[in-house]
Formats: sequence, structure tokens, C-alpha cells
Amino acid sequence: MTQTFSSHGDVMDLQREIRRKTIIFGVIAAILAVALATTVSAALYPLIEERFFYPSESSDQEPTTLPPMSEAIPVSADALLNEPSNYHLKRVAVSGKVSQLGLVRGPYFLLDEKIWVCYYNHEQGMWIDISNVKNGDDATVTGRFWSPDTIYAEKIEKA
Repeated sequence: MTQTFSSHGDVMDLQREIRRKTIIFGVIAAILAVALATTVSAALYPLIEERFFYPSESSDQEPTTLPPMSEAIPVSADALLNEPSNYHLKRVAVSGKVSQLGLVRGPYFLLDEKIWVCYYNHEQGMWIDISNVKNGDDATVTGRFWSPDTIYAEKIEKA
């Protein structure tokens, strides 16, 4: 369908109407995007919280007191993941490459893209200094391992 315009004013009116509708639809799209992102985030947060803040899916009931820390067991990330029950609640020292630091919710990063490291020490109620650590660095993490794949760090050293 073709439309003819009788004057320059008609063309200007049409252009204004198109701009107005574009702005209105843009605002509506932005509002919907925010609403959708908020809804999805709110729906996923309980799953994220359970998985990352309380990583205790390896046992039916957590011990009321943790075993005392012993000398750290040097272990590779692969060995830790292949037999997590052998290291559950034990003090381990694992070396690997840091990733996802600052990119995930909470005080976590990945070591060798396999092991989650929490750099808040819950037992001592203190933050572990990571000011000199960045993504891509090689680091050694010492701390308590919670099966299946999380170390609660007590020390993080850049290699």
C-alpha cells in the first residue's frame, strides 16, 4: 500500500509519529527485559544459593563439629574430583589456574575450571586476601575440601 503526501508537513508528522512509537516500544522492551531478568534471577537464586553457599550435597547430614585441621594433603584437581569422598572435610593443597574470579555471585572462583574455591573462611569468619590474584594466575589453595568440588580456603598463594 502506497501513501501519498500532500505536503512537507505530512511527511514531518509521519516521521515524528514513527520516532514516538520507536521510543515507546524501546522503553517497553527495556522494561520487559528487566522484568524477565529479575524474575529469572529470583527463580534461580535458591538453586544457586543451595549449590554455591551450602555445598553439602555429598552427605545426608553434616557433622555438628568439623574434624580438626591436619597437615594439608597435596592433591591434584583431577585426583580430588575422581575420589572426592576420600578428601571430604580434609585439609588439602591444590594448585591450578584461577578463573571466574569476580564473575560469579559470592566469594568464589574456579581452580583449573574444575574446583570451586571459596575465599571466605567460614570457620574463622574472615576473608582470605586475594588482592594479588587475578584470572589466569597459577595459584595454590590450601583449605578444607567439601565434596563434591569445593575448597573453603584458608590460604591462597600465587605461584
